[in-house]
Amino acid sequence: METVTEHDLVYALFVELTERHQEMPLDVHLVVMEAFNTFTDSGYAAPASLPAVACAPLEELLQRAGRLLRSLAEDADSLTDALHFSRVWSCLAPVASRLS
Repeated sequence: METVTEHDLVYALFVELTERHQEMPLDVHLVVMEAFNTFTDSGYAAPASLPAVACAPLEELLQRAGRLLRSLAEDADSLTDALHFSRVWSCLAPVASRLS
């Protein structure tokens, strides 16, 4: 059985958010895409198969992504990685609070 990492879950949440772009205002969609691009800039490889993400309101998906990103930042092995995950969350935080 393949282990699902927090990276995989964040990636899956971003995919779910981008697929549901029609449910969000354009400016929110652009912020989500910027955060997704920033997340993938780390060199992290996309999972071979995406873990299932329960269908939930956009607000909940953004909050889950935020919790995971903060956890990744706190548990990072290097300051560079911690700053990277913090930067991704800083992109999302304003729109997450706006949608809630």
